[in-house]
Amino acid sequence: MKKILLLATLFCPALFTIGGNAQETGSFTETITFMDESRSLACYVPESYDPAVPARLIIALHGLGDNGTNYRNAWVSGLDFADHITNTILICPDGGSDFNSDFYVPAGDEGIIQASIDFAKAGYNIDTTNIILQGFSLGGARALQYGLAHTDMFKGLLLNTPAIQGVKDAVTAYADGGLYAYDNAPEIPVYITHGSADELYMAPIDSMYEQMVKHNGMVRLVRFPIGHTIPDLEDFEEFDPFFETLFLDDYDAELVKVNTKPRTCETGTIASVLVQNKGAQTLSSIKMHYSWDGTDHPFTWSGTLEPFQHADITLPVITAADGNYMLTVTIDSINSLADVVEVNDNNKDSAAFRIMTDSQPLPYTQKFDDESYDNTWLTLPSGDYLLPFSYDDETQAVVTLNTIFIFDNSGRKEEIASPVLDLTSLENPFVSFDVAYSYIRYTEDLLGVDTLFADTLEVLVSTDCGATFTSVYKKGGEDLLTFPLPLENPLSLDECFITPDEESWRREQIDLSSFAASEEAVVKFSYKSALGGIIYLDNIAFVNEATGMKQVNKLEAKVYPNPVSERLTVDAGNETIKTIAVFDITGRKVTEAGYNNVSRVEIPVSGLINGVYMLEITGDKGSAMQKVAVKH
Repeated sequence: MKKILLLATLFCPALFTIGGNAQETGSFTETITFMDESRSLACYVPESYDPAVPARLIIALHGLGDNGTNYRNAWVSGLDFADHITNTILICPDGGSDFNSDFYVPAGDEGIIQASIDFAKAGYNIDTTNIILQGFSLGGARALQYGLAHTDMFKGLLLNTPAIQGVKDAVTAYADGGLYAYDNAPEIPVYITHGSADELYMAPIDSMYEQMVKHNGMVRLVRFPIGHTIPDLEDFEEFDPFFETLFLDDYDAELVKVNTKPRTCETGTIASVLVQNKGAQTLSSIKMHYSWDGTDHPFTWSGTLEPFQHADITLPVITAADGNYMLTVTIDSINSLADVVEVNDNNKDSAAFRIMTDSQPLPYTQKFDDESYDNTWLTLPSGDYLLPFSYDDETQAVVTLNTIFIFDNSGRKEEIASPVLDLTSLENPFVSFDVAYSYIRYTEDLLGVDTLFADTLEVLVSTDCGATFTSVYKKGGEDLLTFPLPLENPLSLDECFITPDEESWRREQIDLSSFAASEEAVVKFSYKSALGGIIYLDNIAFVNEATGMKQVNKLEAKVYPNPVSERLTVDAGNETIKTIAVFDITGRKVTEAGYNNVSRVEIPVSGLINGVYMLEITGDKGSAMQKVAVKH
């Protein structure tokens, strides 16, 4: 996956040349020279074009894997462009010869947007105050990136299902290398459509939209019951009056999001709501009601909220018994005008929270035999669609994974936290758990250099009901590996899902005695992404001391020569070898042999094909894994 970098590149008119018939109408394609490459501009000019009347211009960026011609045809024929959008010239530039057709790769490629505008201005009478930048899917993400960086060029941004590349892509600040200059959001109107069935991009788009709102952006988001596509034009024609006037109503307070503490050990301030004034008039009061217990509780916010300003409104103290709740908040009236709320569908939202006033006594074990663990355990997702810690019915464990095949979520964490625990109920508390883990390796013959993508598991303990944490365990890569070998050279998302057998699990144990005085302890399992790995957790037990668990010792053994062509020597020094098993790169056991009272063994490798193998060597004092390359 290419990492897209925002590069400030000045457009130079000398990089392209303009040709073609300056007054052609209908659908046609022109070729220009841009950055020493021929680039196609798929154009549509209405038959009714009048050179005496300045025309609006829409520059439209297609999605990944498409081209400008197909995209122009989809707008003109599939969406009946001429029937819904008048006196408007449409230009769909092609993404170029680069694989992703991303409009920002290679560096400077985004200049094709300015080149398209200059082409239109050279041949037609363009209203330069009425240029719209549109984009679909990945083209929509790049339109947002370019538009926020060049707000003076456009009247508005029309984004149809912008393919924001994950929550990390959406929330990374521009100053920290992020792609989107959210600080400029108040300078340009942005109209966004998204399909409610397009689940992969739900969290990234919501995160992007929340950032726009928090920066007081002139933004609207409308969802339709469709997938990853553009809705019928007649369904979102309101983008036209929105770009013209910025406001569709005099009074419109949008309830953007309800935020809650996911879990707390005491009642109190649990929730807040993010609202934005979408109307033309200043708001002085917002009356709402909220419910978590079947009873409506009224609440009125008073203050001053100018158009497109936002507010984080803290709700009153919530008093509730131990249990799981769903908090729903609804706006009832704005400036005491109840009727304006009835015409809007953006006045309601919900979020879950958990009150846990009673600590779990120990000993206690969570086996993850079914999905009921959700009643007491707390899943803390990073936000993306794939994959928070989730129940796996095949292994009856919880699982999460990271991969290069979806989004760049490196550095983000999938987490799961225990119930609130009373560690004082044990004299010497320990936590033990079963783990099955593999990371991902790409070999030199595939990528040109050996490359590892290895995630990390960290276990942390809180003594204040999850407010602060202390790390007590951290392993990743080969240290955490429980499969015979890492997963090698996966070429699809499906290949990243591997299921452990009985031999692919390991038992871990952690001493919690230094936290034994805590009556409100939480143990959190935090899985940090390095873009590669899958992990399963099961049988998490909080017990007294390390009872019933084996201490795993590491056998010291040498193997040579390496690479080997004929015979491999395994030397355990003064220790005794009991068995040697050989695994191929898929983790399949190729051969296994037992030995009696020997410390040095020679193994013929003539029966093995060239490649990398793992040896599992076991003896009286433990076991060891050694990597060997066979090269005949």
